[in-house]
Amino acid sequence: MSGDWIHTIRGQRLVEGTLPRIARAVEKLNELLQADVEEWEVCKARESPGPGWEPRQALADDYWAWRRRIKKEKK
Repeated sequence: MSGDWIHTIRGQRLVEGTLPRIARAVEKLNELLQADVEEWEVCKARESPGPGWEPRQALADDYWAWRRRIKKEKK
């Protein structure tokens, strides 16, 4: 592979392999964004709303923010 050059404040530098690594990272990020991902459902309650819920943050008046994972549907 011919060398790739990057221009910096200090001048030009040969950076072999850097651009292909960046390209692979961008492709992987794109795959992750296109894939099914999990989201969180959140509610406010004094006690656990049920199985699968976990406390996230204490709120005023003895309330807690509870959350549970839900699967995001593909559009």
